[in-house]
Amino acid sequence: MPLAVAYARVSDRRQAENLSIPTQLDYIRRWCDLEELGLGATFIDAGESATTANRTQLQLLLAYCREHRTQVACVVVFRLDRWTRELRDYLVLSEELARLGIPLRSVTEAFSADEDGEMHSLLTTLMAQWENRRRARRTREGMRYAVEHGRWVWPAPLGFLNGRRGGASLLHDPERAPLVKKGFELVSSGELCARAVLDEVRKLGLRTRRGREVSHQTWSKILHNPIYTGRLVASRWGIEAEGDFEPLVSHETWRRAQLVLAGRFRAPGSRRRVHPDFPLRRFCRCGACDLPLTASWSRGRGGRYAYYFCRDSDCRRVRVRREELHERFVDHLRQVQPTPAAFGLLRQALTRQWERLEVERGSAAVAARQALDVARERRSRLIDAYIYQGALPEADYRERLAALDREILETEERLSGAETPALGDLGGLLDYAEGLVTGAAESWCRFEPDLRRRFQHLLYPAGISFDSESGFGTPEACLLFRELRDGNGAAGTLVEPKGIEPSTS
Repeated sequence: MPLAVAYARVSDRRQAENLSIPTQLDYIRRWCDLEELGLGATFIDAGESATTANRTQLQLLLAYCREHRTQVACVVVFRLDRWTRELRDYLVLSEELARLGIPLRSVTEAFSADEDGEMHSLLTTLMAQWENRRRARRTREGMRYAVEHGRWVWPAPLGFLNGRRGGASLLHDPERAPLVKKGFELVSSGELCARAVLDEVRKLGLRTRRGREVSHQTWSKILHNPIYTGRLVASRWGIEAEGDFEPLVSHETWRRAQLVLAGRFRAPGSRRRVHPDFPLRRFCRCGACDLPLTASWSRGRGGRYAYYFCRDSDCRRVRVRREELHERFVDHLRQVQPTPAAFGLLRQALTRQWERLEVERGSAAVAARQALDVARERRSRLIDAYIYQGALPEADYRERLAALDREILETEERLSGAETPALGDLGGLLDYAEGLVTGAAESWCRFEPDLRRRFQHLLYPAGISFDSESGFGTPEACLLFRELRDGNGAAGTLVEPKGIEPSTS
């Protein structure tokens, strides 16, 4: 009995789980019975698109037909669009079968063997191609409309889950979102490189949804993807929109991470741990050898005692009880702290300087806004030239787009700095500063250990030397102390400082 070779196909694997494939094969069996043909080999492509002929089972079918060409009476499909939806592929496949002498038959469509039947089959395939492309165009238009309105229409990126219709298009993945967020924070701190951060979050358990390790390439794409700030960017359509879902990281964290990745941000030095019992340790230096003093607790007959001492075993010029050194430092501050009258002169100078800085800050903000508008306009024109005019090769487009994105990011940083809200009460700040510096000794006594260390470094940026006999001395005090101390009792020598911006916390 002549044999027929059956071919069935569905485009989506979800369709393979329902009755679509069994229905196609059942119709093919009935047709073979009516035509008195035996059903030979059966080839099924589950989840394969008809827009390409490079399908696994289709290629196996052709190989089977070449090997058993004398035994195969025909190839049978449920409908012609199960075979292909591209006219070009239909012509190529038909020519291959014709060369083997094997006709193609459709169970639900009757095509005669003459030129009318050939035209009918060509028109049927052409209609399937037209319908397929029209459906694809409608899908793209629907996707574009959804993206313009803030909906994510693709598989969720790592750290998110796809939401349901009617709600947010993306939801935070409770397992992976905290790890991705931590990765952004570590990168934005600038303390670790991107690869080191990836190693850290891997150790914490970050994996893909398939349970695999996140690759360096995937991690790099994650760190550069603005979707994690809740911003949708579809370059192919030139669309940027705010998403309808909750961001995973803040705009500030993401922007700082981009600066770190671009090598334009260096993390500040890590703060040296402060021992609460010894705020002057490493701040005071030995007056003889100039090495920073260290400190420790010593145990004696009467209990435990705290000492500051020179760590040079050949010097040992300084060894003083903690309480004594602290008392002498407080007395030193009382001697050098300025008077309220001297601070009043500086208040006038700072007020005038601050007003000028406010004007300059406003001008810088205006310039930054203009530069940002220009850069965004250039980016928009670049996207139009690539997408709608086809005037740029893809490699050039990607390179120029990345450069413009970096320029926009840096300009936004400048604008953010220029638009930092001005101090609402400069007078109140100066009142606080006056109480702080004119009562420096009392301020130091009431501060916590960490704040004490920061305060004393503010007063003496280069530290201070100590000798048991001569006491404290320093080659450099802060500008505020120098000006006000020199102005005590000599108001006429205090002039308005030039180019000095008041330090604020």
